[in-house]
Amino acid sequence: MQQMLKGANVELAGQGFQDMGPSWAPLRNAITAGTLRPGDRHADRVAESWEKLIKQLCLRLSGETGLNVAPVTRRRRSGAAGHRADVVASLIASGRMGAEVRMPDAAGPVRVEADLRTGQIETTAEVPAAVRARALTRVQSLLRRLADAPQELRVEALTDGRAEGPCDLLKNLRSEPGLLVPGGGEEITSFRLTLPTGMGAKRGTDETGFVRSVDVAVDRFHRQVLQAVGTEMG
Repeated sequence: MQQMLKGANVELAGQGFQDMGPSWAPLRNAITAGTLRPGDRHADRVAESWEKLIKQLCLRLSGETGLNVAPVTRRRRSGAAGHRADVVASLIASGRMGAEVRMPDAAGPVRVEADLRTGQIETTAEVPAAVRARALTRVQSLLRRLADAPQELRVEALTDGRAEGPCDLLKNLRSEPGLLVPGGGEEITSFRLTLPTGMGAKRGTDETGFVRSVDVAVDRFHRQVLQAVGTEMG
């Protein structure tokens, strides 16, 4: 996106979604206590609020950039109800809820995932590797583009046919780029970039609120990571 971030104190557009609702605190408490189980009414209500928050996030980004930013929906047959059921199942299984957002100037969808157990929001995207002969050269090309990215950025090297690959923090890779080179000599085709951001505990849009922290996490990832690497590694 050409001009996305206007500082960390972003505001939600208009009079849109601003509150995760009264089920937010009971759900977080149940996850912390390990008592969340299928059929919990709070999980379903928070999943619905999460869906509204992601839609509001996309509306704000579309308005700020003039681009069509939209949620990615993969379950076409079951629609919103099926997607919400997936969020509820994830909350029960792992205390996490996620969504994917399509940004026209990103190479692929950006995944936004809130981990209510660790209090972190992770934003993730895959970017294509540079067209270079050697794996180390491809890693070094990426690291040059990420010269000003946060040191806590997690970088993973992916090869054809593999869902996972060598992975380390950017702060370590700056001195040892070879940590990302696959041991079997496979060609690196893309990199998975993940940036953690602290999650607000309160349910609303104030400085310590969850809604605001999601906005900040996505804006931070876009400005400090995606804009640095571009849509193509070249």
